[in-house]
Amino acid sequence: MKPVFLALVLAGCAKPATEPAPDPEPSCVSRLVGLTPADGTTDVRTDAVVEVQLSAPPDPGWSVGITGVSGITTLAPNGLTAIFAPDEPFLHEFTYTARVEVCGAVTESTFQTVEEPVSVAPGDAWELPFGELVWHEPASAAALTAFVEFDSFLMEVVEVAPDGASFDAAFTAAWPGGQPECPSAVGISADFSENPVFSTEASLMEIPVVGAIVPLTIHIDGLTLVGRVTADGELLDVRFTGRIDTRDFDALLGLPGATCVLAANAGDTCIPCADGAVSCLDLDVEAGSTEPTIGPGIVVPCGL
Repeated sequence: MKPVFLALVLAGCAKPATEPAPDPEPSCVSRLVGLTPADGTTDVRTDAVVEVQLSAPPDPGWSVGITGVSGITTLAPNGLTAIFAPDEPFLHEFTYTARVEVCGAVTESTFQTVEEPVSVAPGDAWELPFGELVWHEPASAAALTAFVEFDSFLMEVVEVAPDGASFDAAFTAAWPGGQPECPSAVGISADFSENPVFSTEASLMEIPVVGAIVPLTIHIDGLTLVGRVTADGELLDVRFTGRIDTRDFDALLGLPGATCVLAANAGDTCIPCADGAVSCLDLDVEAGSTEPTIGPGIVVPCGL
């Protein structure tokens, strides 16, 4: 066979060149887009669940759970939401770690549950020293309270709902030694459903000031309190807000509207009162922590 012909035959027998096969499409494209409770969350309810949001239905190897906790995981029909429900409620004030695995990617989230519920009872009372209050508003508080003689506020539980989700209390100004200023005592209703945190409905407080050059009564409208009760009976994070009517002070300054002018020099701006008159100042006071009072309380001497 001639060399040229042999070369042509061999060339004809060679396999045609082929392009490499394309990489296969990924079989799992789902990714985590939301996780509740989020990492670092505190005060999580003991009946909470772990909820996961996904970008697409997951692969068969996905999982959602909590380390050391048994429960049931369900996936929504659209494959975009998964929920892990523990078999039993979480422990109070305990740290848990949720673990989610989707398409081989693992995400962990640590959260802490709420403190164990505390109880309050009629007669529980606390004193909030006036000198330890932090006045966020009004800025002119130092001038407005310079002549106030009482030295604290008192709060006493009067009645507790059978389910413990609310309670009624009395709130008043107090003289040295925790003696209540009975004319200023006001009844307040507190929501305690977020135990140990409470918040009260708005009320009107009238504080008589008899030691001033011109006797007057300070009106605080829309008075609300929030705070937290501890297991050992303290109050923490106490804050009360409302509106102070500056017209009560105008007689001291001898001119209607003079208090608003004085307050403006301190950076305050008068706002409408309950009756629409632009004569009130925002009140925002933080009491910090308190301890149970050893004084007489409010209910017995004031008859509430």
